[in-house]
Amino acid sequence: MKLIFTIVLLVVALALAFAQTKDRKGNQKAGITEEAAALKTHAKATFALNAWDEKPYNEMNGLPKLTRASVTKS
Repeated sequence: MKLIFTIVLLVVALALAFAQTKDRKGNQKAGITEEAAALKTHAKATFALNAWDEKPYNEMNGLPKLTRASVTKS
């Protein structure tokens, strides 16, 4: 649950940062400095893989096989 929350928070922060840096003239009118718009956020997480189920769904001679993997992690 923490990982999902962290990812959602990171996506929202990136979307806001992108919206702010899209138009520099608009940023200056709104009073947003370039340093504030260039703010970067990093997230670090650790997780364990509980299960890995991989099944091929397309195998052709001479081409790499395509597989679908179902992964459970915590």
